[in-house]
Amino acid sequence: VSSATQSGGTYKLVLADPTAWTGSGGGFTFQYAIMTDTTTGTNVAYWDYGSSQAVASGETVTVDLDASAGVFTAT
Repeated sequence: VSSATQSGGTYKLVLADPTAWTGSGGGFTFQYAIMTDTTTGTNVAYWDYGSSQAVASGETVTVDLDASAGVFTAT
């Protein structure tokens, strides 16, 4: 977690971009990036890229999280 703030009944979670994934061998395809609570194994959020994204061997993928608006806001 980069930061989590609560102000006026609103909670905002701001996270650092996760480590990039690098394609190897034949590469891979993906459509969703999923945030998982590693202590419980529960999926808590996902990002849909709209269609399959091809990642060739040697290419990297980084989920670019919004450092200003945060991952999500709860009120």
